[in-house]
Amino acid sequence: VAEAGPARLQLREVVASEANTMSVVVPSLTTAKAQDTLFRFGLGAVEQSLALLRPGATLSSVDAVVLKTRPDVYLPQWLVRHAFELDYAVKPQYAARPFLYRVWVPFLDAVQPFYIADEAFSASLLDMWHLCWVPATLRPVPKTMGRGRFHVNRWLMPFLPWYPLLFAYRRNAYDITDKLMEPGAADPKHTGSQRAAAMQSSLVLDLAASQQLRPEVDAYLMQLLALWYRLIVTFFRVGGGATTGAAGSQGVILLVQGDATITNRGSYLELRGVRCSPGAFGFKPSASEQIMDHSLADCVPRGVDAAAGLARANKESLHFARPAFSAAFAELILQGQVPVDGVSERIAAAANAGFSPPMHFASVHGHVGALHYGRFEEELQTQWCADFAW
Repeated sequence: VAEAGPARLQLREVVASEANTMSVVVPSLTTAKAQDTLFRFGLGAVEQSLALLRPGATLSSVDAVVLKTRPDVYLPQWLVRHAFELDYAVKPQYAARPFLYRVWVPFLDAVQPFYIADEAFSASLLDMWHLCWVPATLRPVPKTMGRGRFHVNRWLMPFLPWYPLLFAYRRNAYDITDKLMEPGAADPKHTGSQRAAAMQSSLVLDLAASQQLRPEVDAYLMQLLALWYRLIVTFFRVGGGATTGAAGSQGVILLVQGDATITNRGSYLELRGVRCSPGAFGFKPSASEQIMDHSLADCVPRGVDAAAGLARANKESLHFARPAFSAAFAELILQGQVPVDGVSERIAAAANAGFSPPMHFASVHGHVGALHYGRFEEELQTQWCADFAW
């Protein structure tokens, strides 16, 4: 925990004096309710501790930047330091709409809005309370949010009251929310890695790049992605600080198995039992880390190349997730500094056409926008139709 200041944060580091081996025990948290309950307990404990350190302060005025993680997450020492040295300031016109400060996350998805890592992230304590699931969202309506629904729901909810466009995304009004990560059929002519990538290429983006979506669906998708990238640039810090090039597409965290061990060998840490996960795509151990199994060697996919454009990142994906380890990809697309690919330049055009300012649904304009995008309408379930067709 570090004090939230106007510019940067100070990390106090505690180092063990003797070598040791840590065995990782991963609890079984298979339900959203169990995870959310522990998250709330943790936030409450931090809040009470800070209140005790500041006599006379009320709980509502106590704030700090908190790094939240899990027992099965390995964070390199340099990454922890990086997370606490960041500038978390938000531009005044966006403060508290919804977050007071920026949020650091190890990665987020370039294709599925609000599919953001929650294995580890750092944020203001008061902002973290916004990330507790609303009881009604613990069980989202089936077949409306896709395979990343729990990640999406956690991160979408704070933004939903402020950006009316997202109500249509939440209820799957245009039949794309649950399909953005779903691939189409591979071309029989493809072989090897070409076929593997085609099997994971998002069908929705493929259709958008060739302009085969219905006009109203295509227009909404461009507006949605433009808004998503604006929110990334405005409210998030991503990855380890690298922007473009190989370092900008490398994972920064590791997930370990239940029987994993991390041993201090003096000059380096020895890790055994590392899992291949989107957050580890392209992970490169430093001189202070040595990975003793082949799990990362088999973890072939890489993150999104910021300078490549969205269509290429989609075509080259070898996994249903397209993790971005830097916010630079969003900045470059919004600025039109990527190759013309049928998607990226149209997202930039949608963003330049006008970025709607935050409008809370309790305001007059926000209320009208929320109704327009179906705030009180039921979710649209369409996956069953695709399943039937296949």
